Amino acid sequence: MRNQVLTLSVLGALFLASCKSAPQQQQPSQQQNQQQQQQNKALGRMESNTPVKEDVVSTSYTDSKGQVLKVAYNNTQQTALLNFNRTVIKLAQTVSGSGFWYKNDTYELRGKGDKVTLTKDGVVVFEN
Repeated sequence: MRNQVLTLSVLGALFLASCKSAPQQQQPSQQQNQQQQQQNKALGRMESNTPVKEDVVSTSYTDSKGQVLKVAYNNTQQTALLNFNRTVIKLAQTVSGSGFWYKNDTYELRGKGDKVTLTKDGVVVFEN
């Protein structure tokens, strides 16, 4: 009987000790969550559950020869998609001192207000 009490006591102590030493997962604090959100915002990351709404402005320009240049400016992606002479051209926005400026390796689109100039390899192909 004494042996059984001693065995049960040892087993009980081991059971209690094992419960205390189990690793516990910590939930991030509200402050840690806010810091992560601020860091994501600073790095331009969006929350995974935030839907992305594209900000696209479409317009068209006509030059003195009657040629039409259709442009869709995607302000979210900072790109412009052009349709000129049945050619689709994608340009990336770049820093401009005044007005706007989009370019790729071949084309450049510059403008201010309603006036635009499209060049191909440095040669003006459209100007209104």
